[in-house]
Amino acid sequence: MLDLVPAPLLALVAAAFFGAAIVVSKPALHEIPPLAGTLVSIPTTTLFLWLLSPFLLDLENFRISAVAVFAAVGIFFPALVSFLNFEANRRMGPTISSAISSTAPIFAVLGALIFLHEQLTLQQAAALAVIVAGVMLMSLADKCRPRRWPLWALLIPAGGALCRGAAQAGIKFGLAIWQNIFAALLIGYTMSSIALLTANALTGNVKRKVYRRGVVARFWCVGGLNGGGMLFSYIALRQGQVTQIAPILASFPLFTFFLSAIFLHDERVTLRVTVGVLMTVAGVIAMTLH
Repeated sequence: MLDLVPAPLLALVAAAFFGAAIVVSKPALHEIPPLAGTLVSIPTTTLFLWLLSPFLLDLENFRISAVAVFAAVGIFFPALVSFLNFEANRRMGPTISSAISSTAPIFAVLGALIFLHEQLTLQQAAALAVIVAGVMLMSLADKCRPRRWPLWALLIPAGGALCRGAAQAGIKFGLAIWQNIFAALLIGYTMSSIALLTANALTGNVKRKVYRRGVVARFWCVGGLNGGGMLFSYIALRQGQVTQIAPILASFPLFTFFLSAIFLHDERVTLRVTVGVLMTVAGVIAMTLH
């Protein structure tokens, strides 16, 4: 049924889910470290997907090469991306961190150009430049609210953007081999959970005592929102080109911006941040206007 919905609209719905997840996670990140939140949201979503698998997993047209692609993507997405987003959110706040994360289409488009042989127009190239300019503007200190995080911290959400952009191109490639959205989600989340649980077992960084019922419930919600966002984004990527869908997915700072202003009282949105967000969102919107 969702296949009848235009791909750009599906991508916009996915962006709304991603933006809401960032806002929901912000208060809880004051209580537990980002890795602990990721260890709740990713494995619980994976468990939910496995419970649904007897009803939704269709192995018709099964392709082992597609499974390999989904598994390779799953090693770093959504696990590593979620961790980096949580850490950036904790350090910088949801508005700035999500805006910097919206540079993901730069990497997604590069991947599509190199590996999927898609085309980049002059308008799209100009829009990418606007996005970068907006991110640079937001990274500067503001006289009314000095930057309280080191400049190197920009690498945290930028790294998440790189992984997210590469994952979008990879998923598009895998879905071209086996057009099974649920299998892509299930395999990706399973690999991410294995990677997360293995890393924590080896390092022992997160102890059980850090978890409290309210925080765990909040990250269950975060996991559901991110899972819903990935579902809609995968359907959109199956229907449309990466050069079209990735910029729309990157518009989630727009939703983060308004939801933060409404629900988060500790998030002050300055003029400089506002202009930077608007430039970033304008850039990604311009990339969709062919």
